Amino acid sequence: MRRSLLVLAFLLVVASLCMAQEPGGTPVLEAPEVDLTPKGDVISLKNGNQIIGQVVRSDPEKYDIEVAAGIVLELPRKQVENIVFDDFEPGAVRSGDAGEGAADESSLIPGKKLSRELHDKLNKVISEEPLRFERQDLMAVLKDLGKRLNINIVIDKPVKKLESEKRVWDLSVEPGTKMLAVLEERLPKRFKNLEVVYLGNKVVVTTREAAEKLKAERADSSAEAPKVVAE
Repeated sequence: MRRSLLVLAFLLVVASLCMAQEPGGTPVLEAPEVDLTPKGDVISLKNGNQIIGQVVRSDPEKYDIEVAAGIVLELPRKQVENIVFDDFEPGAVRSGDAGEGAADESSLIPGKKLSRELHDKLNKVISEEPLRFERQDLMAVLKDLGKRLNINIVIDKPVKKLESEKRVWDLSVEPGTKMLAVLEERLPKRFKNLEVVYLGNKVVVTTREAAEKLKAERADSSAEAPKVVAE
C-alpha cells in the first residue's frame, strides 16, 4: 500500500510539471555551458601526452613549466613535439584587469616582458643578404646587429670582464633571420653562461647569475610601486 502511494505521488509531480509548460511544448533539459578551452600553454610531447601550464623560462636544453602555483616542472626540449602558447604572461595581469597602459606591454616571448615597440623590432628581419661574423667579439657582433634594427643592446659589466677568448663568436646570419632568433636561440647555444634580460625598450646581455639579480630587483621595484585604486 505504501509503495503504491509513493508511485502515485511521483506521477502527480510529473503531471504537474507537464501541465505547467506551454501547450504543445516538450520538456527540454538544458545542459550548462562548459568552457573546455585549455587554460595555459599546451605542451604536446613526442609520446602523445600533453601538459598544460605556463612556460616561465626556456634555454637550449629545457623548458621550465609552472604546472601549479609554486610548482615548476623542468622538461627537456628533446621530449617536446610542439607548444601552443596562450596570450597570458606569468605574473602579469589578464586583459581587462589592468589600466590603460597595459596594452603597451607584450607577452609574446613566454616568461619575459618587453615593450610592444621592442617586440616589433626583435621580429624584424636582420638582413636580406647573408651575414658572416668570423671569430668576432660578442660585443662587436651585437653592436652591429643592434645598429641595423635600431635596438638598444647593453652589454653588462660581468660580460665585459670575461676573457676576450670567451667572447669569440662565429655567427652566420642567413637571409630572413630575425633578431629574436639570434638572442633566444643562437646566443644561449653558443654562450651557455649568458642570458638576455629585457628591460622595457632595452636588451641587456649579462651572465646568468647577474640576470637573476636583475630580475629580482625588477620584481622588488614592481612590488614596491604604489597601487592606483580607481574610485
